[in-house]
Amino acid sequence: AEKQKKRGRLAVAYKNNGITYKDLGRYTESKNFYQKALAEFEKSDYKVGIASVNNGLGTISHLLGDDKAALNYYEKAMLTFRSIKDTASESGILTNIGEVYNDNKEYAKALECYLKSSNVAEHYKNNSFRSDAYEGLAKVYANLKNYERAFYFKNRYLALKDSITDEEGMRRVKEMEKGLVNE
Repeated sequence: AEKQKKRGRLAVAYKNNGITYKDLGRYTESKNFYQKALAEFEKSDYKVGIASVNNGLGTISHLLGDDKAALNYYEKAMLTFRSIKDTASESGILTNIGEVYNDNKEYAKALECYLKSSNVAEHYKNNSFRSDAYEGLAKVYANLKNYERAFYFKNRYLALKDSITDEEGMRRVKEMEKGLVNE
């Protein structure tokens, strides 16, 4: 049991390093850490970790220009999330897949992914994923020169993003107020 905990902490550390290197634009180092994290999560058969890291590897592969690998990693992530009945996470992966298709000018496939993502996010009331899907839809419609639809989804994205920011701000204010009352 203790060995399992250590393996889990090591996998999370590797994953966090992968995220940090991705944010720094050091994609090769990021991929290496994600692969180490994946190996550790697989040893312990921790499905959420496996799915999450496959999603991260999909993003890194896309950033490195290997879209075939990106789609493969996203598919693995999707299947793993489904195997543990975590269908809410599909929304984020569908958005990522939509981005690959949009960047490759496969607009019909991109639209399909973003619309599915939006529907899943709406079903699970996940405004963050829904706003990402709206942003993707705005980009695709702009690429298709359908500026009316692009404008519509960009406005929905911005309104939802503002509401998420407002909700988070209100939550923080309430926490601070609680702290002051308890002092």
